[in-house]
Amino acid sequence: MVEILKRTRKPFKPLAFPVIAFSILLGMSSCESNYEIPENIDAESFIQLEESGFTLKGERFFPVMINYVADFRQIGDTSVLGVHYLYEKPEGYEYFSIDSVKLQRKEHLNLIKEMGFNTIRLCLDRVWQTGDSIAYPAAGDYLYLNEDNDKIFSAIDDFVADATELNLKLMILIPPPVQNEVVKEYTISMLKHFNGNSTVFSYDFNNEPLYDREHSAIPKAEVFNIVSEWKEWMETYAPLQFITIGYSEPIEVFSWDPSILPVDFLSFHTYNPLRVPNEIYWYANYSGKPWMIGETALLADGDEIPYEWQADYMKDCFDRTVACGGIGFGWWGFQEVPLVDYAEEGTGLMTSDGTVYTGDSLLPITAKFKPAVDKIKTLDADEVDANCERKANYFNMLGYSNYVLSGRLEDESGEPIEGGLIRGWNEYYSIGQNTFSDEEGNFKLYSNDRVFHVMISAPGKEKKEYHEKIEYSALEEGALREEDLPNRDLEYQKIDYRNYLRTDSSTGKPIFFDYNPGIFTNAVYGQSMGTIILRPWNDIE
Repeated sequence: MVEILKRTRKPFKPLAFPVIAFSILLGMSSCESNYEIPENIDAESFIQLEESGFTLKGERFFPVMINYVADFRQIGDTSVLGVHYLYEKPEGYEYFSIDSVKLQRKEHLNLIKEMGFNTIRLCLDRVWQTGDSIAYPAAGDYLYLNEDNDKIFSAIDDFVADATELNLKLMILIPPPVQNEVVKEYTISMLKHFNGNSTVFSYDFNNEPLYDREHSAIPKAEVFNIVSEWKEWMETYAPLQFITIGYSEPIEVFSWDPSILPVDFLSFHTYNPLRVPNEIYWYANYSGKPWMIGETALLADGDEIPYEWQADYMKDCFDRTVACGGIGFGWWGFQEVPLVDYAEEGTGLMTSDGTVYTGDSLLPITAKFKPAVDKIKTLDADEVDANCERKANYFNMLGYSNYVLSGRLEDESGEPIEGGLIRGWNEYYSIGQNTFSDEEGNFKLYSNDRVFHVMISAPGKEKKEYHEKIEYSALEEGALREEDLPNRDLEYQKIDYRNYLRTDSSTGKPIFFDYNPGIFTNAVYGQSMGTIILRPWNDIE
C-alpha cells in the first residue's frame, strides 16, 4: 500500500523573498484565470482569522478538534463515506446497507458533538497507488482520483451535510499534492467543489512532511515554490477557507520551514510528555505563524498507565496550548484501533468493549468512554492564565547525560540566532537527538552516544550539515571510560517520561510538564563546534 498520507484574511507576506521573484512565480501558475467564485457564497458564514485567532460572526472561535478517520464504501452504485473499519468492533464493518452506514456515521458525529468537540479533522489522505492512478480504497473496490470525483465528492457532501446540521466545523486532511499531477488535479477539483461551504473551514495539505521519505529533505526554496502554488490555488478557488500543514516536529525547519511558507496557520502534532511543552514553546516563539495543536494524545491502557492520567494530560496540554498563544487544540483520536499498533490502541478516547448511546439513541455504539471524555467540556480557552515559561528540559528534552556538543549560531552580521535547530545522530543513524539555540545563539546538544552527523538550521536560514568523527574530551578527572557509559543505545521511544516528572504526593499521579531541573544539564564528555554562520535561506544558490 502506498499511503500518500500518514476570515478577515491577513494579506500574504512571504518572508525574506524578493517581490519580483514571487511575482514571476505567480505568473507561471497553472491556475485558470477565468474561474469565478459563485456569487451566492455568504462570506459572513465563514470562520475568519484575526490577530487574536479564529472568529465566527464577530465572536471568538476556538477549535476543540477530534481527529476522525472515515472510509469510503461502494454499495451497489452508491458511494458512501462511512465509519472507519477499525472503529467500534475492530474486526470489520458493522453495517452494510446505504441507510445503515449513513446512520452509523451520523451517530458518531452526534457523539462527537455531545462529547464537547466543535471541530473534526476529517482524515481523507489515505490513498493507494494503483498503477499510474491513485485511488481511495472502498471496501474491496476503488474510487479513482479525478476519474471518480463525482462519486467521491457526493460521498463527502453527505458527511459535510451531517456536520453542518450539528454545527461542527471541518478541517479536511487531503492527499499531499507534492510533485504529483494526479493529486494536484484532484485537489483543485475539491477546492472548487467545496469553496462555498462554510462548514469546511480549512484544508491540511500535508500530514507530517518529515516522515515523507521522498519529499522530507527537498531544499527550502523548492518547498517554498510548492507551497506558494498551493496558496495560489486557495486564493483562486477557495479564498474564504484556510490552508495549513500538519507539522510533526520543529526539525522540519530543515526543509519545510514553517516561517517561510505561505500557509494561513500551522497545525502541528506533538505527543511525548517530555517534548510537548517544549515543542509548543518553540512553535509559539519561532515559527512566525498563527498555530494550533492538530494532534496530541497520551497513551493510556488502564493498566500500566491509568486512564485518569490521559484526562490530566489533556487538560494540562490544552492549558499549555492556550497559555502560549495557540488558536486551537486537536486530539488523536476518536477511538482505540487495536489492530494497528500499541500506540493506536491506547490514545483513543474510547475503548471498544462496551456500549454507549447518543441522545437520540438511534443505534448503539460499541464503545466505552475513558475519563478524558469528561474533560472535554471543561476545556475553556478563556479561563487559562497566559504563562508560557520555558521548561527545565527545553534544551535537553529527553535527559541525555553522557556527551554534550556545544556551539554558537550567528548570522552574517555576527548577531546571535535564537531558536535554531541542531540535530545530531550517532555513527549509524540509529539514534538521534535535538536541541535549540538560546537567546545568545548558544547551544548544547546532549546525547548518550557519540554524535557523528550534525544538521543545523533556523527559521528563515540555510541548512548546514557536518559528517565527521567528533573527538570528545572528559569534562572532569576520573570520568568513566566511554565504553562504560550507560544507555549508549537508548532510543527515544524507549525513554520512560515518568522518570522525569514530579509526582503529586497525595495522589501518586505525575504532574505533567513539571520536571526536576537538576537532571537535564549533566554530561561526562564534551566538545565544541565553535561559531557557525547561517545565511538567509533564499541567498543559497
